[in-house]
Amino acid sequence: MLTRRVPVLDPATGEVLGFSFNVVVLDNNFALMEKLKSESNVDNVVLVANNVPLANSLIGDEPYNVADILQRKGSERRLDKLLVIQTPIEVNAVTTELCLLTVQDNQSVVTLQIQHILAMLASIIGMIMIAL
Repeated sequence: MLTRRVPVLDPATGEVLGFSFNVVVLDNNFALMEKLKSESNVDNVVLVANNVPLANSLIGDEPYNVADILQRKGSERRLDKLLVIQTPIEVNAVTTELCLLTVQDNQSVVTLQIQHILAMLASIIGMIMIAL
């Protein structure tokens, strides 16, 4: 659960009359996950607390699952088919145990890098042939 405390003020005097506690249940909260997914402009998001997935936006027809995402979050491989970015969630400049994992398909970037390498090799071979 995510709890937020908001002061209730008297409009005339500005005096704090009390506090309103707003609570959001994070366990498979579909609306929250879809909003994070659309605002982040990514393929999927997973909300994690202490390496335990709380909620996700996976539909079920993806070639990966939540366990794959958790496994790849610490990966240093840049030419992987999935790009998983871990973002810690801070509240009032204090890092919480919550973390947001965003997942993006990296296949187009991988293809572009391979095409770039092949074009460079073809250029080098062409220059060598011209020099001879």
